[in-house]
Amino acid sequence: MNTHKGKGTKDARVSTENAKNGVKGKAAVKSSRFTVRHRAGKVPLMMHDMADCTGEGDCIHEQGIAGAESIASLDSIARRDGIKSVDTITRVDSIAKAKVEPVAKVKMASQKKVRVAKRIKSVKVSTENMNTVQSSIEAPATNQNTGTNSQENPLKNVVQLHSVKKVVENNRRIFTGGIIATLVAGIIAGSTFGIGKMLPANTDVVTFVTGALTTNHADQLGKQGKTSDAILEYEKAIQQSPNDLNAYKKLATIYEMDTREWSKAIKTLNDAVMISDNDADVYRLLSYAQLWAGQSEDAAKSAQKAIDLRRGDALVTSTMALAVAAGGDLSKGKDMMQQALSMDGNNERVDANAALFYRVYAKDNDKAEELIRKAIKISPDDASNYWELANLMKDESKTGDAEAALRKSLALQPDSGFRADDLADYLSSSALKKYSEAADMYRKAIAQGYDDVSVVDALGAALFNAGKYTDAVAEYQKLVKLEPNNADHVLMLGRSQFESKNYSAAKDTFTKLVGMNASASSYNWLGCANYGLGEYDTAINNFNASLKLNNGDATTWANLANATDKTGNTFVAAGYALNALDYDANNSVAWVVLDQIGNHMIANNQKDMARDLFSQATKLFVSEAPGRAQVLADLSRIQ
Repeated sequence: MNTHKGKGTKDARVSTENAKNGVKGKAAVKSSRFTVRHRAGKVPLMMHDMADCTGEGDCIHEQGIAGAESIASLDSIARRDGIKSVDTITRVDSIAKAKVEPVAKVKMASQKKVRVAKRIKSVKVSTENMNTVQSSIEAPATNQNTGTNSQENPLKNVVQLHSVKKVVENNRRIFTGGIIATLVAGIIAGSTFGIGKMLPANTDVVTFVTGALTTNHADQLGKQGKTSDAILEYEKAIQQSPNDLNAYKKLATIYEMDTREWSKAIKTLNDAVMISDNDADVYRLLSYAQLWAGQSEDAAKSAQKAIDLRRGDALVTSTMALAVAAGGDLSKGKDMMQQALSMDGNNERVDANAALFYRVYAKDNDKAEELIRKAIKISPDDASNYWELANLMKDESKTGDAEAALRKSLALQPDSGFRADDLADYLSSSALKKYSEAADMYRKAIAQGYDDVSVVDALGAALFNAGKYTDAVAEYQKLVKLEPNNADHVLMLGRSQFESKNYSAAKDTFTKLVGMNASASSYNWLGCANYGLGEYDTAINNFNASLKLNNGDATTWANLANATDKTGNTFVAAGYALNALDYDANNSVAWVVLDQIGNHMIANNQKDMARDLFSQATKLFVSEAPGRAQVLADLSRIQ
């Protein structure tokens, strides 16, 4: 039996820190409400007024005051965050009150004694921010006859409340506007004390709150445009609280609206369906992802499921309209889209879906532009709406407006690799040809984790087209290492090396290319590397090998003429140059080579031969190629 000291006992006082963390060794705590004895390593079994304590059994009250302070602190957090009161939590307004209500009242046949069936083994709360709270609690006593609990275990509620308090304190710096305080208070009220059923099935309250806090942090990152970080946090939230459907939906929404990673969205939503198959938003989002992934039949089924679960919803109906149109029924899809617009005339997501419908399926760009600009007016900070506007402007060849919309989309989500990649694609297109800036945007996308092989390939191409051949070599070397059997990567590596005048490396690369793909192009590029190294006879052999596979390539004929001219066989070289022009009179390489051959004739005192060559070429082949103008100038000079 443990002896309790009376109120007049003068023992060492316990600091606030000790009250929070427990007290080592034995010491009594003096209080107007409690006088308790502490013993090392014990955890509070429950709280009650000393007048109700019989002193029998193992009734140790370590951290008893701290338990009361847990509720008071939580209540103060709620007040600080703008909540007037937390009525569902037992309030302790003053430690000086004569009477303290227990966290959970346990009514027994006789109220003279309060017994605890099992002792709490341990409660471990991580001190690191956002870490999962772990608890280990022994099960309450079980009725041997029925196999059911003889009484509800009140101790788990106390431990969970204390653990939730720790989670809140560890994450207080990310609280905003009282949202989390409200969430915690509501969950505790609804789950811990049994006032409501707020949690998903088989979900521990502490686990759920920890996951909810992480989800809230992810929401804030998303609003700041930090898409990659938000994705990581949502994934973390799902790991912490696997049954929290909200985290799955938010993660899938980012995949759909911000990164356009349809397969990831579909996988996330299929996982959500395994948790709950009666959530309309899950099926709506799944339908949208399947639609973009080209799975129109599955998209229609998912949209129908969403409608069955939530009839009369404008957003669900607009999604169904897209799926129906994708399946080939444009008329029905149009009717459904108009119905969705009439249901809710001020829903920017419905307007955005309608804009997509009219642009892609109905081919009515005027209507599409009207709707997407309306969506932007309603939600000016939604990057996905500017992305859709940019696509519309591209279709109408309004390059300036398209570029401006893409830049706005990226400005709203500066951390989005997808937005940077999309802008880079347009900058490097034939419409703009801003290759250097495109390369910078591709690098930004890669730095944000949008580092798919196709993005690295696009970066290499942008660098190559910008004339930054050495930088292009570095990117294509990465690609060849990632995909060593990809002949296109090997080809572009060799071309970059060739343009960098590293002919020896280019020769090795093109030799490898011929081994992988013995095509006309492969032999032609290997011949170019031989030519760069001064290996003219070998170059001629490789050009001839290329022409055997594709006799009609004007550039290869021009290359053969050039290499042949280097061996001193000028007359034969001239014939090859004329063959090149015969296949393509606008081939600039052929005109340049022909002019070069003619000038070699002039240098060798073969002016008449050069005059005949220039005269024949200009009469036979009319072209706007700049090389032809030079040939005419040289012909005029020697006449």
